[in-house]
Amino acid sequence: VDAPPGRIAELANEALVAENPENLFVTVVLGILDVNTGALALVNAGHDAPLRRRASGQVDPLESPVDAGGPPLCMMDEFPYGTQYEQLQPGDTLCLITDGVTEAMSPAAAIYGSARLLEVVTQSTATSAQGLIDELRADVADHVAGAEPSDDMTLLVIQWTPPVT
Repeated sequence: VDAPPGRIAELANEALVAENPENLFVTVVLGILDVNTGALALVNAGHDAPLRRRASGQVDPLESPVDAGGPPLCMMDEFPYGTQYEQLQPGDTLCLITDGVTEAMSPAAAIYGSARLLEVVTQSTATSAQGLIDELRADVADHVAGAEPSDDMTLLVIQWTPPVT
């Protein structure tokens, strides 16, 4: 399908709603990154906002504007998902997580939380995507201290570097 992410989310929503007798829902961040230019098109359907860590170190959540994104898939029939457009700069890093990361529990039943995630990403000295992944995984592991996970914990970190011309 050659369509913007918002339209792809609409098509996925239509297909999932048609075959959803259990009334389940799905949170999704779907993006298309032009690896040559850093142009990013994305839709956020009820998911935690991705974090953008700029090469300068500034971190900002990519919150969906009012005309983009929407509720999780399968929550509303025929929802008009819009597409959010961002421009990455050389060295910018995107950090996407599932809610199992922010909801990870310590043995004392304290959640990891969005504030701690933001703090780790902001304070990170990592210069690569793998370095940030390693720091986040270590911090979550310290927090849960061996406690059994209650949900999946997925972490995706992408650092954009323009091609050499």
